[in-house]
Amino acid sequence: MLWPINGQSLSPFTEMRRLQGDLNRLFSGYYRGEESFPAVNVWSGSDEVLIKADIPGVDPKDINLTVKESFVTIEGEKKEEQVGENATFHRRERGSGKFVRSLQLPFAVDAEKVSAKCKDGVLTITLPRHESSRPHKIQIS
Repeated sequence: MLWPINGQSLSPFTEMRRLQGDLNRLFSGYYRGEESFPAVNVWSGSDEVLIKADIPGVDPKDINLTVKESFVTIEGEKKEEQVGENATFHRRERGSGKFVRSLQLPFAVDAEKVSAKCKDGVLTITLPRHESSRPHKIQIS
């Protein structure tokens, strides 16, 4: 069944999916319905995990990175943009405030060998696999 609205035919199911997507975005995010902040990509190989997190506008000094066993936590603060005393916002979409993002990794990592660097608003974290979590081949006699 299609509904004629303003000369267009709309499916109620299409509209319900659109509404559900809007509601999911509204309730899923860190700030005003945006996706989780910071957005991350996580890759794992047999020897390490690599995390890249987008942190535009965040000073690396305002980030606290912790690792415990197979969990990594990125927390920090994106400072609010300061504008002139007589300035009026016409649109405000860029979020600010504190954030925390915790991720469970596919294996325990060696916290002593973790490295992190920040360049062009991208935080890159390299997490080497802990020796105790590496598979060991067992010789069968």
